[in-house]
Amino acid sequence: MNKKALGFKTTGLLTIGLIILVFVILFVIKARSSILSIVEDSECKDSIAAHALLVKTTGGAIVPDINCPTKYYTLSRRDEEETKKYFADAMKACWGTWGRGELPLFKEGGYYCHICYVIDFKDKSKQIKGLKEYLARTPITPRSKLTYLDYLAGHASEKADPALINEILAKSFSDTINTSQSYAIMFVYVKGEKYIKEFFEDMDALGLGATGGGITTGFFLGGLGAVGLAATGVATGGAALVMTGVATVAGGVLGYRSADDIDWLAVILPVVYDAPALKRIGCEISPAKQEESKD
Repeated sequence: MNKKALGFKTTGLLTIGLIILVFVILFVIKARSSILSIVEDSECKDSIAAHALLVKTTGGAIVPDINCPTKYYTLSRRDEEETKKYFADAMKACWGTWGRGELPLFKEGGYYCHICYVIDFKDKSKQIKGLKEYLARTPITPRSKLTYLDYLAGHASEKADPALINEILAKSFSDTINTSQSYAIMFVYVKGEKYIKEFFEDMDALGLGATGGGITTGFFLGGLGAVGLAATGVATGGAALVMTGVATVAGGVLGYRSADDIDWLAVILPVVYDAPALKRIGCEISPAKQEESKD
């Protein structure tokens, strides 16, 4: 073989190698982007922070709109662990974007709901089990000791009895992802004793099992004072769900201020995207503009 032919062969092999390398890089980038596409929305987060600041400083006299369009995603074929991670990241991003339920978002009482993400699937044939276990055992980052469940439960505040948290989580949403259905990752903020009671009475509309052995309203002290939750079979006296400042539950923050203020409840929920059922929870105001955003 002469040098010219050898040169052509070498060039050809290098070209093929480069083409393969480009495809591999593109595949990795696509895979990473699909995994990392669920992140906190900085523009939305800034809008929420500005809204909350003005609610606090003006008493609700000046309240800017919250601009947080709902984002829609359709997941292509991926294994079960990747799907559970996608759900976990979506819940984490939605919860973080909305200040982990710790911001004074509204002055008046009522229900306030926002769907951060709607997740659909190309493969409609799967039943993916173990979402709750994934949230409980998986750290939010490879180097973090904080699990998704810790983060969603308001880890920054004093934590309730882990056994009680697990009991509440077991009743709060389905452990199985059915890919024949679409899911909404929804932030719910409820303010005022009356509305909190109604919210727990209406939880069945979201498939949360508020009746027949699910999570129920616990106790209300002193009118607009402290609010507590109790899971069926768990004694309220033995678990410090109501504490000074902020009390935590799995996937939410249950808070109270003083007797002259209004109680609030904030939760992040993965629910089947059923528009009539979502309406039945009694939400009066959706403070975000619902617009489609393609991945």
